[in-house]
Amino acid sequence: PASALSGDGLDITELVAAEDDRYGAVFEREHSQYYGLTKPWSLELDFSNIDADALRDASTLRLAITGWFWWADASVNMAAARHPTISFDVPTLWVPDATAPDGWRPTGPPIGFPAGKTKTQMIDVTDVLVRDDPRLKITSTLALSYDALRLAIDDDDAPYVDTPLAPITADVTWRGFSKPFRGTEGGPEIFDWDELDVARWNQHPGTYTRYGDVIPVLNDVDNQTVIFGAGDVVYASFDATALPELRDGWTRSYLVYFNGWAKDRDPNTVAAERVEPLPFHGMATYPPEQPYPSSPAIDAWRETYNTRPARVLRHSHPAVEQALLDIAAGATTD
Repeated sequence: PASALSGDGLDITELVAAEDDRYGAVFEREHSQYYGLTKPWSLELDFSNIDADALRDASTLRLAITGWFWWADASVNMAAARHPTISFDVPTLWVPDATAPDGWRPTGPPIGFPAGKTKTQMIDVTDVLVRDDPRLKITSTLALSYDALRLAIDDDDAPYVDTPLAPITADVTWRGFSKPFRGTEGGPEIFDWDELDVARWNQHPGTYTRYGDVIPVLNDVDNQTVIFGAGDVVYASFDATALPELRDGWTRSYLVYFNGWAKDRDPNTVAAERVEPLPFHGMATYPPEQPYPSSPAIDAWRETYNTRPARVLRHSHPAVEQALLDIAAGATTD
């Protein structure tokens, strides 16, 4: 953008010009009880630096939003729902309109947000952007920090070939917790894989997938899932030598496809106390009103794999915590 200005005049144009782990944010946080939520804010983007003819003739326009969101949990949302002035307002896109009271009109439903760690959204604004006044405004009450905000005017999406690879090995085991640290200023918390930290959560009570090989469970989307909890890890490997040779001028990207669910243990999350009830494809609601699907294969999955009790990791005594950390690091087998 030629400029990226908040409603109160804060200029973050330089910070959002490119993906460089420098983050621009224009929000004022609410009280810590409502972490993840902010006072209402707006960000105005001006794309008048784009060639006017190219902008007018573009058949496809997409807004690329790269950023991260400080996630608000269920307790925050419940508290906000009972407060008269605090709200969970998902980002909405606005365009200039001289007939609107404040010169802007909303373009439709909220556009969502890059959930959690840094991700990129692609928002189609082909029928939204005013070509002779290429400004956009984002409004929200979420703690969103932006790494880059760009308008893509090309529609020459490259052809691609999708070649799936099944894992050749997949194992579940205990690992422990990677040590967290703050990355660049304004960026999300990240983790050091090579250094373990003290245990931060107990696993949900209940039954998990037994440790060891889980290749048969990961073959298909079939309501047979690997159930693993805080401190567990799934190691998977793939044979890239089985891929076809690249055509001239082509490059290859690797994407990992996940199909599953996550359950937190927030006291205001429904059915958060235990592993069960398990979610499944085709359920109308959660917690599901109908029983978990049953078949000989699913019954065998339950009996064969779902046999490991939850670990209790956190204790009040520091020596016990350190002993668990030493075990996770392989320093002792006692």
